Amino acid sequence: MASIAFASVGKLIELLTSVTAGEDAYVRVLSANRLAVGTDPLHPTHILDIPREVLIPFKQVEPANMEASLRNLGPSTANGYATISAD
Repeated sequence: MASIAFASVGKLIELLTSVTAGEDAYVRVLSANRLAVGTDPLHPTHILDIPREVLIPFKQVEPANMEASLRNLGPSTANGYATISAD
């Protein structure tokens, strides 16, 4: 299944800089639509939801339940774009 998510570069820069507060940060790909962000690559502080263009504090998601929690967020059209899935 393919998935496409869109976000403007300006919005991504804004979200990433709001997390880092001037410090170096690391980004890890969690899924086709979500990135983990934080100053420690092994302990991210936020999840960046690309279709919604929002940051979610990482502490809200327990590691054991992270995949299920991320799936429950589902697709969004908050920014005018939708997640597109194709077989």
